[in-house]
Amino acid sequence: EWKEVSENRRLKQLNHLLEKSSIYANYLLNKKRQKRERKKQKKAKSLSKVEEKPVKTLRGRKRKAETAEIPVVDGIMQINGNAMPSTQPEYLTGGILRPYQITGFEWLRILFDNAVNGILADEMGLGKTVQCIAMICRLVKSGFAGPFLVCAPLSTICNWINEFKRFAPRIPVVLYHGTAAERCVLASTISSVSSDLQCHPVVITSYEVLIRDRPSLGQFAWDYLIVDEGHRIKNMNCRLIRELKLLKVSAKLLLTGTPLQNNLSELWSLLNFLLPEVFNDLSTFEAWFDLKKMQKGIETEQQQDVVNKLHKILAPFLLRRTKDDIEIYLPPKRELIVFTPLSESQNEIYQAIVNRTVRQYLQEKENDEQYEIALESISNDSNQSDQGFYERETRSSTLSTRQLKEREERSTIQDESVINVSLSNLMMQLRKCCNHPYLIKYPLLPGTDIFRVDEDLISSSGKLQLLDRMLPVLKKNGHKVLLFSQMTALLDIIEDFCRFRNYSHVRLDGSTKCQTRQERIDEYNSNRDLFIFLLSTRAGGLGINLTSADTVIIYDSDWNPQNDLQAQDRCHRIGQTRSVLIYRFVSANTVDQFMVERAEAKRVLERMIINREKFKGKLAEDLNSK
Repeated sequence: EWKEVSENRRLKQLNHLLEKSSIYANYLLNKKRQKRERKKQKKAKSLSKVEEKPVKTLRGRKRKAETAEIPVVDGIMQINGNAMPSTQPEYLTGGILRPYQITGFEWLRILFDNAVNGILADEMGLGKTVQCIAMICRLVKSGFAGPFLVCAPLSTICNWINEFKRFAPRIPVVLYHGTAAERCVLASTISSVSSDLQCHPVVITSYEVLIRDRPSLGQFAWDYLIVDEGHRIKNMNCRLIRELKLLKVSAKLLLTGTPLQNNLSELWSLLNFLLPEVFNDLSTFEAWFDLKKMQKGIETEQQQDVVNKLHKILAPFLLRRTKDDIEIYLPPKRELIVFTPLSESQNEIYQAIVNRTVRQYLQEKENDEQYEIALESISNDSNQSDQGFYERETRSSTLSTRQLKEREERSTIQDESVINVSLSNLMMQLRKCCNHPYLIKYPLLPGTDIFRVDEDLISSSGKLQLLDRMLPVLKKNGHKVLLFSQMTALLDIIEDFCRFRNYSHVRLDGSTKCQTRQERIDEYNSNRDLFIFLLSTRAGGLGINLTSADTVIIYDSDWNPQNDLQAQDRCHRIGQTRSVLIYRFVSANTVDQFMVERAEAKRVLERMIINREKFKGKLAEDLNSK
């Protein structure tokens, strides 16, 4: 009886949530229908009117030409000789929007006009950025003076600047970044008004700067807030979401290609940020949409009904198109999981870690030859996953200022082996062993503190042996490679390998400065002879365009499968002309394989809720029926 009462109460709460969501949906769709009727009436009236008289005087023609935004041929605006869609914003002059992008822009416009926030969740690589730029162009043209705020990952803010310059060069843009003194000067420019379009600028900044400068940025009343890679606020208790909620904002938009990553509470966090008056009770949301039942698959009519209701709840606020949904040709993408065995030394260390005898094992090895041992417990916290780990010596040819300081601090350490083994995070030590044993013990040249780089670097790791066999073939056949890893320390080892085999390469990770990031991206895309791009998955897997590559190697997988998908789509996106092949390296019968299997299980819920063919956004379907 108690269960029946509880079930009835949950059903009542769910129906209430569904009712509130439906109010938004019906309101927006009615507005759309009304607009269509007005447009039909306006068109009918215009047909009955006499054409506008041509401008006869030279002065009049000159004045009209000066006010024209883009060339007009036979009454049709054009860009590079191509007709511009009548619905494309006038200030978007750097290219022609594709039909599905026009639909997305229209969806954003309707949400804004009716004071509703939303999530643009198009699959990665379909041009969410340009749709947002189109929306800001429309706002400026409609008389909204701004300012407008874009908050994005550090790796993408330079790309935002470049896209504005390319597609909407007349829209004023400010990159809010740099030192505290520089940001203080930049803050004063936000109040300035463009003499051309009479509007405040679009301010582009990173998550970290926004958190640090929220009191300063909070003084402005923002017409539009765009949070790029919006899944960054999936944790409802993170500081970023708290600071964003304190801003004075008229309208909010989240951009994410992966709105559902691990569980429904993360999706609810996004919805609560956008629409707190609708999504205000996480416990009810989670209680009804039972995650465990959904991951087992839809087996009953009742469970199917629950999923259908969730689709209806999300429909007004979320627009999602995949590459298969749109009428555009993209070369195929194929992923291969390549299982590799552990080398002999890897297997010995792996078993020693499992048996918690690794300290004894390393000390015994120390009696045979000199090793540099550097193990540190690395948290599985995603915010720390890109920090690497302690190294006693760094390659002198690639020392950063921070690394030089660390080197000076370590110069007092005696030139003898240091064993600093921590097993407080056993999983991380096993992962490092699967990637390369040098992450646990890196041999030195006798009598020096210089790392030894020779054939043993390759033979001691099963994955690196595979990479060493693959790369010559890929290079010979003219392919360009993106290699992703979770660990910056592993990228150090891959860099040693690339130098040893004379492979041209560039690198991008969490420590790469903003300007340097864009320079390296541009260099890799423009230089056909630049073979390999080494990237940390979380710093290099977001919002950057590397379509010059056609091969992706996932050296080690992420617990969150969406991060690896983001990484793959750096090259499988609009602009790619070749088939894309992804190789995922997995050490067989180890924690490596366990991680891949767990990640695949997490995708079951995402496929069910977000990527259903029937779920493209109710409003989007209505727009497509025009």
